[in-house]
Amino acid sequence: MEIPDSVAARPADATETVFPHVAVGSRVVVGAAAVAGDGFLVRPDQAPALLERLRAALELLDGVAEDARRLADVDPPGGDPVSQQVVRDIALGVTSGDGALARAVAEYRTALEATARDLEAALRQRSQAEAATDARFGDAAR
Repeated sequence: MEIPDSVAARPADATETVFPHVAVGSRVVVGAAAVAGDGFLVRPDQAPALLERLRAALELLDGVAEDARRLADVDPPGGDPVSQQVVRDIALGVTSGDGALARAVAEYRTALEATARDLEAALRQRSQAEAATDARFGDAAR
C-alpha cells in the first residue's frame, strides 16, 4: 500500500515493512493511511515496545477510572445545601454527558485496546507472510 507523505514520513529504508494506523473517531484503523487525518507508522522492531507502552497506559487508565468512581461517590463535607450541590455537580461532571471523565476514560481505553489488537494482528500477518515467503523461496527472498 502506498502511504501518502501527508499522513506519515517514509522510513529510511523504503523496503522496510511498516504498519499504518489512522485514528478515525475513537477507532484506530489498520491500513487506512490513505484516509486524511492523524496517523502513525510502526516499524516491526518498534512494535513490542509500543505494545508494552500501550499496556502501561491501560493500567494507568484503570487507576484514573477508579479515581473517577470515587469522585462520583464523595460525601458532602457539610450538611449545607451548597456542599450538597457541589458534590452533585462533581458527580455529574464525572459521570454524565459528552465531557464526563468516566466516558472519556472508557473511550480512550477502547481506542488503546483497539490499537493494541490491530498492531498484534498486523504483526501476526507479517510473521505469517514471512513464513510463507521463507517456505517458498528460502532465506534468499528477504
